[in-house]
Amino acid sequence: MGDFQLTPPRPDQQPQPQNVERSEWIRRYADRVMRLAGFGAEAATSIAEIGAEQADEDGDDAWTDPEGAADEEMSYWTDDEGGAA
Repeated sequence: MGDFQLTPPRPDQQPQPQNVERSEWIRRYADRVMRLAGFGAEAATSIAEIGAEQADEDGDDAWTDPEGAADEEMSYWTDDEGGAA
C-alpha cells in the first residue's frame, strides 16, 4: 500500500446546501419545535407553516435549513413567567 493523504475539498468543491420541498421543510421544522419546545403536533405545524411563509419572503436560500430556521425562531421566544423559554 502506498502512502496517501486526504486533502480537504476546495471551497468551490464543498457540497452546497440543497433546498427541500415545502412539505418536507414544514415537517422538519415542526419536528424540531416539538422536540425542543415540547409543543404538540398541531401547534408545531402551525408555527412551521408561519415559518414557511417567512421563508417564501426570504427567497430560495431559506429553504435549505428548516432546523436552523426553527432554532432561530425559538431563540426569540421568552417565558412570560419570567425566564427564557
